[in-house]
Amino acid sequence: MIKIANGIYRITIANPEEHSPVRLLKPNIRFAQLDALPDIPAPFDEDSIKHHITGRALTIELPLEAEEDVYGLGLQLKSFRQTGKKKLLRPNSDPTADTGDSHAPVPFYVTTKGYGVLVDTLRYTSFHCGNCKEVEGPRDIPGYQSAGTEVGCWEIKSGTGNMLIDIPATTGVDIYFFCGESLTDAICRYNLFSGGGALPPLWGLGIQYRADMTAGQDELLELADSIRKDKMPCDSFGLEPGWQTHAYSSSYMWSKERFSDPDTFLSSLKAMGYKPNLWEQAYVHPTSPIFARVSPSSCSAESSNQRAWRCPISRTKTPEAFSRKCRRLL
Repeated sequence: MIKIANGIYRITIANPEEHSPVRLLKPNIRFAQLDALPDIPAPFDEDSIKHHITGRALTIELPLEAEEDVYGLGLQLKSFRQTGKKKLLRPNSDPTADTGDSHAPVPFYVTTKGYGVLVDTLRYTSFHCGNCKEVEGPRDIPGYQSAGTEVGCWEIKSGTGNMLIDIPATTGVDIYFFCGESLTDAICRYNLFSGGGALPPLWGLGIQYRADMTAGQDELLELADSIRKDKMPCDSFGLEPGWQTHAYSSSYMWSKERFSDPDTFLSSLKAMGYKPNLWEQAYVHPTSPIFARVSPSSCSAESSNQRAWRCPISRTKTPEAFSRKCRRLL
């Protein structure tokens, strides 16, 4: 196990692949800020980390005690606490179940023992957060009560108490450990390792309500007002793609049928303390005023994988066309 900075360690298992998030992004690690933090030891020794490589996958077993709770793995819309769950991390624009599919899956988790784990892989990786028992493994002990097992004896019997990570079709991986005095301290070190990032506005971390796609201006303003009168917390008021003249694909033009006066609508939302949010896509409909400024991909009617919602997928020659249009809309 190699020490990267105060409270940050890396272990290399077998032969990591050439392409991985850390290798590709090459983060600007904030060593000066990390050196100012207390030097926290690794959460467990290297001998307690088990791994197996087969023709199918690399499996890794990390310690996870019964009292630990697991959080993270990127944006997970269906759950917050991951203890006792299995998550297969895959990008998905419309996840329907709590299986790990997400807009933004990240192979990084933290536990209430004050450490975080980053598995540096681009593969569709499975995390068994204390719900899978390896035969003759470190936690294959009769009566061992594992993490996340509050249901009954059958859950305790099947539990491992460890984190089992399954990475298919890989030759190896680097694992980074972020160790702190608390869960938030571990996340702080992860942020500094990643380059520091930026602090978003607090409303961007708040609560958003997204309204019905077919609703119009008067109905939506009445709803926004009722949310305020009922004193329900809400920072951002979002509109489904129906605010446009065409969706899907996007025209980026207000539907005068539902929004007779967009400027008044937006100013009314802002006066009530909302940040307006407009749903749009990078699929540009031919009726859009910016369609001529994007370059359609080479496709034909037969190449369905190059089309979206009956329109060719367009690759933007000038990304500023999108940003200028969005600024004018809001």
